[in-house]
Amino acid sequence: MKPSQTQHTLRSSDGGAVSPATHSWIVKREITLGHLLQIVALVCLLVAGWSNLQKDLALIQHDLTRLISNHQEFQRLCEKLSQQCREHEYRIRRLEETASSSDDLDPETSQNESLTDHTQKEVRT
Repeated sequence: MKPSQTQHTLRSSDGGAVSPATHSWIVKREITLGHLLQIVALVCLLVAGWSNLQKDLALIQHDLTRLISNHQEFQRLCEKLSQQCREHEYRIRRLEETASSSDDLDPETSQNESLTDHTQKEVRT
């Protein structure tokens, strides 16, 4: 017979050949110890995978919580530095304005006195 013309024959329960026209399948409803062990092993693998997944999720949640708290702390520090930067810019601007106004009055003496007095006031505050 050619490979395309092969016929599949089924075996009956008594071992004899069944004609291809009847196609009766016989299923043995037996559960062996090997089947039980395979099912138990599969269940154990599923439970182990689930518990590992839960541990990983707990670790990720912990890491995200720490990351969020660190981000909030970093944001507070950035805001504090930004505020200090603005304060220093205002102080520099006042010093420059004071220095430019004292240059108009007496360029040599008033500039040194004004800067010395103003820096002493800034140090006190």
